[in-house]
Amino acid sequence: MKPILLRALLCALICIPNGILGEYKKPRLTVIMVVDQFAYSYLRKLSCHLKHGIKFLMRHGITYENAIYPHAMPSTAPGHTALSTGCYAKDHGIIANHWVNAHGKRVAADDDDPKTAAVINPRGGYYDYGKGPAHVEIDGLSDQFVLSQEPGSPRVAFSLSIKSRSAICTANEMGKAIWFDCGSGQFTSSKAYYDELPNWLKQFNQQRRIDKLTKVHWSLFYPRNSSAYNFKFIDNYEYSTRPSIVGKTLPIDQSWEDPYELFVLTPAAN
Repeated sequence: MKPILLRALLCALICIPNGILGEYKKPRLTVIMVVDQFAYSYLRKLSCHLKHGIKFLMRHGITYENAIYPHAMPSTAPGHTALSTGCYAKDHGIIANHWVNAHGKRVAADDDDPKTAAVINPRGGYYDYGKGPAHVEIDGLSDQFVLSQEPGSPRVAFSLSIKSRSAICTANEMGKAIWFDCGSGQFTSSKAYYDELPNWLKQFNQQRRIDKLTKVHWSLFYPRNSSAYNFKFIDNYEYSTRPSIVGKTLPIDQSWEDPYELFVLTPAAN
């Protein structure tokens, strides 16, 4: 993880007008986007290339350019949990993506009991490991949002990500975490949230048929010399040991343990 102190948090409240001049009902939908490894300065640098929704938010919303959280080594899991809970890692319990516990065992931020939180194999059955919010020690936004629902007005919170730890650390216990499974090429969850995948998610997996891909090509949107790509690690993920995969056709090899490992590194995964 790059030593970036701030991830960009773009929060849009989408209000539905009730037809009366200048009046709005309570927001029916709140969308929070967390862009990993994305410093606030990137928005300013890329502003001339942005369009539509994000551009609108930058022009008409509020931007905080001096917001940091004091964590020695920022990474995905503690950062997402900090945004979700508003607390430091010493309070919410997620100190890193992985750590060694008091028994000398290496654990991941999203590890959980396989008996109660087994990961659902979209192709049928369960994997032999669990993923869930067992290590998150306090409530987050998703929990409080769901708990504050009123009779006849149910509330539901979904957290969707390529990575399980990103989804789980923002869904917490009361939300629904959904993430991409690199083994099957489909989105999945665990028994911590569902006994089986909901029908709408099964339908999405079937409609998109990502699991039928045999290759993916990473094409640039702008010319290679555009200022949009004037970043230090633009050709590849910083900690990848592979040469640049930009502009190349990448295989999706079903003989690999995780056939879609390369796919999730490309914009096509988004």
